[in-house]
Formats: sequence, C-alpha cells, structure tokens
Amino acid sequence: MPQQTVGSRPAAPQAPAPWRTRVRRFRRRVRARRRWLGAAAALAAVAFTIAALRPASPETTSLLVAAHDLSAGTLVEAGDLKEIRVPSAAAPDGLLAEPVGERLLAPVRAGEAITDLRIVGTDLRSGYPGRVRLAVRISDPGVAALLRSGDQVDLLSVDPETGETERVASDALVIRPAAQGDSSLSGAAGAIVVIAVDPTAVGDTLEASVRKYVTVEWNG
Repeated sequence: MPQQTVGSRPAAPQAPAPWRTRVRRFRRRVRARRRWLGAAAALAAVAFTIAALRPASPETTSLLVAAHDLSAGTLVEAGDLKEIRVPSAAAPDGLLAEPVGERLLAPVRAGEAITDLRIVGTDLRSGYPGRVRLAVRISDPGVAALLRSGDQVDLLSVDPETGETERVASDALVIRPAAQGDSSLSGAAGAIVVIAVDPTAVGDTLEASVRKYVTVEWNG
C-alpha cells in the first residue's frame, strides 16, 4: 500500500482562461436572443426588397400656369401667374418661358399653362385646322368693338328689305378684332373683323358681309 506524504494536498483544478469565459457568455446571450435576431434579420430583408422594387421618382420641371381665369385680350402680368412643378413628361409643347407682357388670344383657365398658341402674334388657326380666314364686316361698330381675339361666335345676317334672319356661320373664330375707328374706304357703316370660318360657310358669309346686316352671337 503506497504511503502518502504527510502534509500534502490534492492539486486545485486549473481555472479556465479568461477568453474562454467571455466566449461562453457570448454564446449564452446569442442563444437567449436568437428569436429576436431572426425577426430583425427578416424585417431588414423585407425592407431592402421593398426599397429595391420601389420605382424611382419621376423627373420634374417648373411650369408657369395661370393663377386665376384669364379672358381673351388680357395683357399677362406677374400676378396672373404662379409656378408649379409637374413631371417633365406632362409639360405641354410650346410653353412660353416668359408670358408676362404677352396678350392672350384666347381665354385661359386657372391652372392652365400658357403656350404659344394662346398669345397674340401666333396664327390661332394652327390650333383649329380646316378653317378659312375672312375679313367680315360687322354692321354695328359697337358690337364689333366687343369682340376679342379667340372669341367663338355665330355670324347672323339680316336682310334689310325683308328682315329675315339667317345663321350664316357657326363656331366662327375671331382672329383679329376690329381696330378702333376701323371703316372701309367706301365709308360704309360697320367695322372689319378677321374671322376664321368653316369652308362650307365661306360663300354665305361673304355675301352677308357685302349685302346684308351682319351681327354676332357669342357661344357659351
């Protein structure tokens, strides 16, 4: 039987290295939070997918539009306009970079952009293809003075002998209103207005302008 040395003690267990202790603690924390980490990773994946599929914002451009309704013949001022931004693809053709100081040929609604077809100096017929431009005598100068470029009217003739009234042109378009004091060289009463009419109404309109009393009826 082996003899034990008097006063000897068993060897103490060796303590784990500090880095091993930290690794074990980290693993326990990861296991405790595994579900939360999985949910967070899933949410991040969904967020990245949505961001990748979301369409890019369209390019926009600045646009000057009417701040309120403007009537034909209006001389556009800065207070008549406001600036908005619209998708570049929605901007109409023929935009005026600076509409201030231009005179309108036709009415413009609030929020509507002012293009080259809406101002004096542009042949308004280009926006109404198929019309014929005529110089028509409006028998009453007072009525002629009320006309503005862009007005759409019906032309009415009255036979001075019988009093019979006839509609000689419908939806005629005023291209150029009468100048103040406008009259013919012959001194006949009335004022000359340049009007675009349908080709089928040319004959009746010219005859009425020469032989009959001509007036207008506004549309709308």
